[in-house]
Amino acid sequence: MATITSNQTGDWASTSTWVGGSVPITGTRTGDVTIDGNLHFADGGKMHLHGRMTVKNTSHSSDNTGEFVEGTTASGSLLSMVGGTEIKISGSNSDQHGIQVDTRKWCGVDIQGGEPTLITKLNGNLDYNSEYMTVDSAANFAQGDKISLYEREVDWEAIVDECFIVHDTDVPNNRIYFRQYVTPTAVISSSSGSTIT
Repeated sequence: MATITSNQTGDWASTSTWVGGSVPITGTRTGDVTIDGNLHFADGGKMHLHGRMTVKNTSHSSDNTGEFVEGTTASGSLLSMVGGTEIKISGSNSDQHGIQVDTRKWCGVDIQGGEPTLITKLNGNLDYNSEYMTVDSAANFAQGDKISLYEREVDWEAIVDECFIVHDTDVPNNRIYFRQYVTPTAVISSSSGSTIT
């Protein structure tokens, strides 16, 4: 995918914003995005990100200012989104995808708004021997999805024994069937009779 670079402040859809007048297409998936300035999503703005969005700073070295400040020559970087905007992030488990801050100094992320659909809660207690979990809605899940479980108010750390992979979904009954997750990968090295190693 070709690299497209902005050369001034302006609307995404304006040819004068981009070097060579080539506007990045927003109707399809967008690959890696590096923000070295301010990328602001106005109300109704949408992007389908299929890669990494990195809030990065390569030009700001002053301790006297913080993240991106309009009109300053020495300024950091900022990703800002107001309510009514959306970034859909997709990719396989082997892809590098998501939003990251390259360095905390002089960089910021300001995302305002509400969660539209992707908060899913357990519907009742879950026994540790269960083959499925009942949730308020299974519609947002598909076979092969990887789910991390954590206690929201305490801490979250992505380690393999806090995860499982969705085997199947039963949307009418709001059930998510999962594979037990004991190690990151399981490889069959040999079999003999009824014994699998």
